[in-house]
Amino acid sequence: MLSVVVGERDSRTDRKVRQIIGRSDPADLDFIRLDASEIELAEIEEAASALSFGGNRRRVLVKGAPVTGSQKTAMVKWLRSYSEFVPEHALVVVVFYVDGMTNQQRKRLCTDFRAMQNKYIRVDILESFTRAGRDTGAADWIMEIAQTQGVRIGYEVANYLLNKTALDGGSIEREVEKIAALKGFKGQVTISDVDSIDLHPAEQVVWDYLDAITDCKTGQALRMLEAALDQGEQAQYLMSILAGMLRRLVVARSLIDKPKPEAHVSKALGVPPWLANKILRQASNLADQDAESMLEALLDVDYQNKTGQLQYGGIDAALAALTVRLCYRAFR
Repeated sequence: MLSVVVGERDSRTDRKVRQIIGRSDPADLDFIRLDASEIELAEIEEAASALSFGGNRRRVLVKGAPVTGSQKTAMVKWLRSYSEFVPEHALVVVVFYVDGMTNQQRKRLCTDFRAMQNKYIRVDILESFTRAGRDTGAADWIMEIAQTQGVRIGYEVANYLLNKTALDGGSIEREVEKIAALKGFKGQVTISDVDSIDLHPAEQVVWDYLDAITDCKTGQALRMLEAALDQGEQAQYLMSILAGMLRRLVVARSLIDKPKPEAHVSKALGVPPWLANKILRQASNLADQDAESMLEALLDVDYQNKTGQLQYGGIDAALAALTVRLCYRAFR
């Protein structure tokens, strides 16, 4: 079986992958994790074709498949040709991340993958959340997370929560987890329960931190980062929030030269109008490709952290060094 997952680098995509392939165990010799940027396509076939240990199903997870250029074309061609020859004892899951892509680029990519789906290839596309009245994707996501946390949330309460938070899968999940903890992981969530929690305390800190970065105020940005870490926020958590914000800056930068009504901008960014204006102001302080370069630099640090390549102070020191690079626009 061959499965394709298209989404952003967030908990929603991770959850979908786990639903398909199951949880990974370092001791499981039949679970193979590969980075598409470091391997040849033949290596995926070799990993899937290898004999399983103890008759278990062979599971191969390939992350970071190319989404643009000739490499993407080659990957799509390979998926089509290989899909009929995946060994019966194997499951191959290929993940494409769309972070930093424009809405038009995403639509073209998703169209390509939808056309690819057949009896040999399963395709799961995690569309960006919107606040459109008929789009229940974000509310459905809230209810799905709530169920795993032992609580119940109806559409009215889910939509109320959405109006108070950003349309980011990871951020939404953390807010639902906080509400579930408040409820003791049982019962029905009400609007008053939503009002009783402090939504995104860490996110506000990161917005201010990003303000300092876009204004090139290195010392202020470092002090904010240090204060957040001293107060117990985890660097990895702060990075996940920052990644979501940078993705919105990429979109916002593309809107600056083409003025649109406030409602259109708010919908495109997936945030309330007041926050959309703040993001546009930040984006106006950046050159054309700065936001994309910032996101790439952040994802590179995240990758180094997850693959054990960071030294000399670990993730905290790496995030501080990244802060300086972002303020000075020294992305390479």
